[in-house]
Amino acid sequence: MKNILVANDIVPVGQFKSGLAKYLKEIQERRNSLIITQNGKPAGVLISPAEFDELRQTKLFIDSVSRGLSDSEKGELLTTSLLMKLLWTRESQLRLLEIEEYIAKDNPRAAIKFVDELISAGESIIDKPKKGRIVPELSIENIREIIHKNYRIVYIIKKTSINILTVFEAHKLLRRDELKDD
Repeated sequence: MKNILVANDIVPVGQFKSGLAKYLKEIQERRNSLIITQNGKPAGVLISPAEFDELRQTKLFIDSVSRGLSDSEKGELLTTSLLMKLLWTRESQLRLLEIEEYIAKDNPRAAIKFVDELISAGESIIDKPKKGRIVPELSIENIREIIHKNYRIVYIIKKTSINILTVFEAHKLLRRDELKDD
């Protein structure tokens, strides 16, 4: 918005009425504001459509920032877990099934309970994706693992998701063929 020039940009309502077309053209061309007075006091402001759109966008932006600050002060925030998805690859699902089948040979109830624990441990990653350590065999920042009892849960952190890549016994080394991110 340009500065107001008292000599050019303030006009009485009578003068405005008589030169309406001239003032509308000036506002379009110069993108300035025109203050219209009545009995010597400001009664209205005329601005170009482009200037109006800019002011409206600025107001919407300021209002949005203000609402965001208010939400922040009230603690009305979304956590990463509400923004990201947790996905289990086929490989990780197959490994869970193998673990369950192996334990079920001796104790079917314990097998179900343990696999549920592994799944819960995997789901806990969504709240704090970087809580797991970087996988030592790879040393890649976004490929991490958490340990649950004697099992490693290996995952990759992406922009909008966390993908569980594989689950295997903690005493074993990670095999690269288990890292398919499908």
